[in-house]
Amino acid sequence: MSNSIEVKGRDIIITDPCYIAKRGDWGKTFNWELYNIGAPEFTDYIWTYTGQGDGSWMIVGLDKILNRVEVEKFVKGYEKSLKEFDINNIDSVVKLSDYMKKQSYLGRFGVDSGTFGVFYLDEVLKYNPDFLRDHGIWLYTIIPDFIGSVMLQFKDGSFNILGVGNKTFCSI
Repeated sequence: MSNSIEVKGRDIIITDPCYIAKRGDWGKTFNWELYNIGAPEFTDYIWTYTGQGDGSWMIVGLDKILNRVEVEKFVKGYEKSLKEFDINNIDSVVKLSDYMKKQSYLGRFGVDSGTFGVFYLDEVLKYNPDFLRDHGIWLYTIIPDFIGSVMLQFKDGSFNILGVGNKTFCSI
């Protein structure tokens, strides 16, 4: 397991692995202390601690952004504009509005174990065929037929998931 994976035309899912684990497998087959899955269905994945505990994040598509440097620049500018946002300052309203226009909503994912991961959807469903039926869509995001790189970026105690390829996306 690493902080990035190369995907060649497969559906990926972003979620907390505690939702994937079958009853009784959390802490055993899914070793949250080592971020390791001992089930043969899982070949390549990213799994790590959020650095922020539990919560909910959005995954947004970035239609006009094509490479990792541009994604990182977008994330940094977006986070800065959120911190500086002042409803009474028209410049900060316009700046945040400009960032919002550059993105499209792809989904959400929830975290209840303090960890999250990026997995191949077919492997999740092979291990736990009832996953999609048993969990609400607010707990995971599926990126269909992705070709490219998915990586984690950690800075200042927070993280971002960055996907660069035929579809470009990030977590906010």
